[in-house]
Amino acid sequence: MTRYDDNRQSAFNWETMAHYRFSHEDTLSLSWSDRTRFPTLKERYTTSKPSKDQIALVNPQLKPERARGVDLTWNGRLNDRWAYEISTYYNRVSDAILAINIDADTVQNQNSGRVDYTGLDLGIKGSPFDRLDVGLSYGLIHADAKREEAGKVTDLPVQTLTAWLTLKPVEPLQITLSEEARSSSYSNSDGSQKAPGFAITHLRTDYAIGHGFSVNASVNNLFDTRYYYGEGFIEEGRNFWAGVEYKF
Repeated sequence: MTRYDDNRQSAFNWETMAHYRFSHEDTLSLSWSDRTRFPTLKERYTTSKPSKDQIALVNPQLKPERARGVDLTWNGRLNDRWAYEISTYYNRVSDAILAINIDADTVQNQNSGRVDYTGLDLGIKGSPFDRLDVGLSYGLIHADAKREEAGKVTDLPVQTLTAWLTLKPVEPLQITLSEEARSSSYSNSDGSQKAPGFAITHLRTDYAIGHGFSVNASVNNLFDTRYYYGEGFIEEGRNFWAGVEYKF
């Protein structure tokens, strides 16, 4: 058994928001926050990354990240059937926890100075027909590590896209087809390994029995696509789920 020195940590977080509603029901929100994210047990004490055949050095004295951010969001309606959202944000993270490659076989989570994140989120949803709902969301993010030795920010795709449609052919039945896509992302801090981008499809059916109960069945990764969140570690292939839900 290995014992480490205590690493007690505490923080005070705050957020303030201004919210304005226009006469045509569109809204504009501006928020400013200062928040802390404490390191997880996995980040402190992981000793290996088997998917990449690497040894991970523990770092029990990791400090928490501190993020100051501003977010500007517009929610609007095109008409009674269609709504949209546009959001842009900036987060300045100090003591950012990043996975740093010490050499080809060794990695360690370290506090790596300041990282700035700038992003844009777009979304639209609506009902082109009475029995059909659709939605689309897109995300764009740029990470800028200020310390050159920190290298690339890992496991962060620059672009993400989600699309879905829900068909309601009869009153108790609904069928949802969704698509999830993302661009490539770095798997190590020196940029020599990248997980390729991918797109996967999911299918789900829900049937309302009544009295708050419904049953569902789904097929995730419908086309059995081979994909990775991190280079060298293959995610699940096609898989099936069934369930029962009750709404109070």
